[in-house]
Amino acid sequence: MARIKRVGTISEFMRSETKAPRRSGTAVKAAVGVGIALVSLTFGDVSLAAAGAVDAAVTAKVVTMFTPLVDLVRALSYPISLVMMLGGGLCVMIGLSERGFSMIQRAGLGYVLVQMLPILMDLLVEITKAL
Repeated sequence: MARIKRVGTISEFMRSETKAPRRSGTAVKAAVGVGIALVSLTFGDVSLAAAGAVDAAVTAKVVTMFTPLVDLVRALSYPISLVMMLGGGLCVMIGLSERGFSMIQRAGLGYVLVQMLPILMDLLVEITKAL
């Protein structure tokens, strides 16, 4: 059977009397600063060109990675909007015409938005590339 070892009280823990002293880290900060300065002097200022290339590559990978998900949502939007419109039609049939027409209107607008948003996002990506 394991023995329980007492390491202190809750009040000692809450007061944090046994905290380890913090190290300043000035040597590390100085070394990083010197390293950045040496790289900058050696290779010149290539940070802007590298950032643009990395940004374009990351954008392309993210767009490619999410393409199947976008296609799935676009494919599911038709049956979901159809069911919502049918439900709206049933509401109209049972006398809840205001709610029924509202459901039909929202389902139609939602379908159009789901179909158009990927095109609008592509347009926004092209606009940001031009800036």
